Amino acid sequence: MIVSRYKMKLPTISGVTGTTINIPIRLDYQMVDQSDIIERDFVNKETEKAINPIVDNEKARLTPWDGTNELTKITYNVIFKAGSTYADIGFVQDDIKFQRNNFKKSFLNLRFYDSDVTPSQNLLFSVSMYPRLDITHKATINTYAAVNTIPIRFNLSNPVNNPSGFAEGYYLYDYKDEIISGLPKEIYMDAEFNNAKDGKTTRLMTVPTPQPITNLIKVIYTRYLLSRDATGYFYKLDTSYSKNITPGTNSVTINLYERLTT
Repeated sequence: MIVSRYKMKLPTISGVTGTTINIPIRLDYQMVDQSDIIERDFVNKETEKAINPIVDNEKARLTPWDGTNELTKITYNVIFKAGSTYADIGFVQDDIKFQRNNFKKSFLNLRFYDSDVTPSQNLLFSVSMYPRLDITHKATINTYAAVNTIPIRFNLSNPVNNPSGFAEGYYLYDYKDEIISGLPKEIYMDAEFNNAKDGKTTRLMTVPTPQPITNLIKVIYTRYLLSRDATGYFYKLDTSYSKNITPGTNSVTINLYERLTT
């Protein structure tokens, strides 16, 4: 074994036969290799940087309700400055009678965001709804109501109770881990109508009167509240946020107006 040798010279003082050596000992301590600190502060942080975080991509199907009962019907009405029928936006009787593509491929597009603050919002998902005539507007296979009496209306119904109805948009879908029991998640919808007859896209809002450009941001969105309980996942139209929602008996109507500014 190799050791270091030190010589200590005792002071020459008359009458002194011994001496003392002060060896300072620190009272604070630390582990020799600090492996726990390395594991906690370095390895874990570097692992997080290198590996994407775990995300639960499983989505829940949300059923519309009024806070107590499930809704059996949801209606979206589209209302233009010129009127609220297909004739008002350029369609003719033969477009309806022969179910031309310019009619069938027109659609209402709903876009859902995590915020109503436009610069910082994120698009969550979108829903497209295509025209489908109610039984009241289609008496037989080749007999249709006058085009100027057919409203631009999208009636959605529960596909379980009404298999022959139109169900696209009746259910909404969102990530399960983002819907917390007892804490509703707010999402915001804005809409546009895509007219395959003239190729125009019309942005929509929640009020029927033209708005100053400075007020437009306040009337674009309709708010939905997503929630869950022991029985399942639900969404509700928030009537306190905008006035374009009309509740009915186990139903709700959402009016969407052509976006106009003063």
